[in-house]
Amino acid sequence: MPELIFSSHSLAATADIGVAIFESSPDCVKLLDTQGCLLSMNRNGKCAMEIDDFGDLEGRAWVSLWPAESTVEVNQALAAAMAGGTGHFVAFCPTAKGTPKWWDVSVTPVFDKDGRVERILSMSRDITAARKAETELRATHARFSALLESSIEGICGLGPDNRCTFINGPGAAMLGYTPEELIGRELHPIIHHHRADGSPYAASDCRLSQAAAQGIAVRIEDEVFWHKDGRAVPVSYSVAPMGGSGAGAGGGAVVTFADITQRKQSQAALEASSERLRLATDAAEFGLWSLDPATDEVTWENNRPYEILGVPLEAGPINAATFAREVLYPDDVAGFEQAIGRALGGDHPFRFECRIRRPGGAVGWVDFHGRMQCPQPGVPDRIVGTVADITTRKQAELALFTSRESLGKIISQAATGVVQADVDARITLANQKYCDMLGYVEHELIGTTLVELTAPQSVPLTKATLDILIQGGPPQVIEKHYVRRDGTMLWATSSVSALRGPDGTFQGVVAIVIDITERKEAEEKLRDADRRKDEFLAMLAHELRNPLAPIGAAAELLKSGKANEAKVRQTSEIISRQVRHMTHLVDDLLDVSRVTRGLVKLDTSPLDMRTIVNDAVEQVRPLIRAKEQQLALHLTASEASVTGDKKRLVQIVSNLLHNAAKYTPPGGAIALRMEVGDNGVRLSVVDTGIGIEPQLAARVFDLFTPA
Repeated sequence: MPELIFSSHSLAATADIGVAIFESSPDCVKLLDTQGCLLSMNRNGKCAMEIDDFGDLEGRAWVSLWPAESTVEVNQALAAAMAGGTGHFVAFCPTAKGTPKWWDVSVTPVFDKDGRVERILSMSRDITAARKAETELRATHARFSALLESSIEGICGLGPDNRCTFINGPGAAMLGYTPEELIGRELHPIIHHHRADGSPYAASDCRLSQAAAQGIAVRIEDEVFWHKDGRAVPVSYSVAPMGGSGAGAGGGAVVTFADITQRKQSQAALEASSERLRLATDAAEFGLWSLDPATDEVTWENNRPYEILGVPLEAGPINAATFAREVLYPDDVAGFEQAIGRALGGDHPFRFECRIRRPGGAVGWVDFHGRMQCPQPGVPDRIVGTVADITTRKQAELALFTSRESLGKIISQAATGVVQADVDARITLANQKYCDMLGYVEHELIGTTLVELTAPQSVPLTKATLDILIQGGPPQVIEKHYVRRDGTMLWATSSVSALRGPDGTFQGVVAIVIDITERKEAEEKLRDADRRKDEFLAMLAHELRNPLAPIGAAAELLKSGKANEAKVRQTSEIISRQVRHMTHLVDDLLDVSRVTRGLVKLDTSPLDMRTIVNDAVEQVRPLIRAKEQQLALHLTASEASVTGDKKRLVQIVSNLLHNAAKYTPPGGAIALRMEVGDNGVRLSVVDTGIGIEPQLAARVFDLFTPA
């Protein structure tokens, strides 16, 4: 590694400390020449950048390692260092193996003994985890803000001075204000100045003000706030100190209130924890330290360890034993000592995250990085490293975990199916209800696409809906078919919304799914019943025409006056039979409800099929005579017994003969043949008409199938 040059001569031990610091820093530290080309890089930097062989990079322009969009910032930082100043920027750059990372970069000059810039030192800090935590925290904050605005209750924050720090829209509107009219103002004289009986309510007696100022939690079931128009609004409210119950005075409070005019007994307590988290500080400095394990002597190379650990400057550095006993959180002492022991072996770097007790009892988090150094003979071995305050990051991780935990519980207990998918429509979350609806367990659904679970006929609609959301469209509500695990179909209504990041980029979708299979089946049964009713009515109308022909013919005969008494009696019997037949048909018509429910009953009795044929012929004979056709009947001489409904059987035979006569030309022939076998009676009708096309033969007995 090229020799580091400092601004003045120093002792060899001091130079060794500089080299040790260079190598032990957790940052990616690079030494550049004045042209911005790489000369050397510390071990941790090679590890962070996933560089296996620095020789491939030595001599290359540092700017060439950055993406094109960062070259301007890199060159500006180099120029600042060459001018004797310090360059700084935050940018994205993947590692040598393509791992995406964000870096906080400082570029400083290294002067020779004459004060000229001899080299350039670049320190790149990996802030990928912090950036991710910040992004997720912002998204959580956005969801929390949306939750506040969607609440039907009023939610506001009070400082210790009873001034409003925030209030949601519904809460302000409940009192007749906009949030802007209340934020920053004392709320007691605006909304809490009198009791319900009209007597003044002094601020000193106000339980709301007292709770906010003293940091105590209270719950008031029945009191009044005052509307902007002067009317009293009955409310119940709860006060929670910032940071939760028992947080103490000085932190302010969160107040949740509800108008109980209409729902006095229905409360939804909101326990707000709105302690504000600090985001990651800009390029937080590291404390530099070295430890002589033989003597437990600690040296602090800068003042940052004093600030991080809360040690006064005049007290001087504290050794490892004192740190473990007086500063380190008791539960972390064993892990700290084990990490030191591994580092002393020389095979492992010293790295340890732990909790510390600051003055006043506050608990913080620190991150130690170090490595065992064996400088040269006669110089004691030591561990050289850095310490960083990671309290903010740990607090952010805890807040994010708590938020996710709460959201997960809400989703898991939802009465409807809830499913979340990524940008490729692959499922990342599915609650128990969704799994039950489709017959899967959660791990079987994770990674499966929404399209794979969709029935083929609903795939185009599903893809079109996803496209609308990807392109920025509003939430969509669709009805679609899912395929259950057992292959059956599930009808469902899906309310689908896009998930977007803080910058508005599409990150996936979330859907609320409701099973409507039973509703759809009921609708189908209703349509089927209506169809059966229509078919029955049409069939009945068709059948009512058949008896009219013999009745009409008989009437004409009687009207002619040429019939003798026997003929009149025969004609009257024809009319009587056909009227009875029509009466049965009309009876069916008057009870259509039985048909719609599939409850039509047959009136069965022993019958002679010869009588059935004769009654059917009687209905069709007027048409046959009108067309001068020849009808031949080949009936059995003996009784042809069957069991059936007489009017239905007459309908069947008359329809067969009527169709034969209808499609047979004038003067044609029709023959009806009866055969009695062991299993029943067989009737066949043969005519000289146009016949039936082969493609219609399979549908010949469907209702009203035309040829």
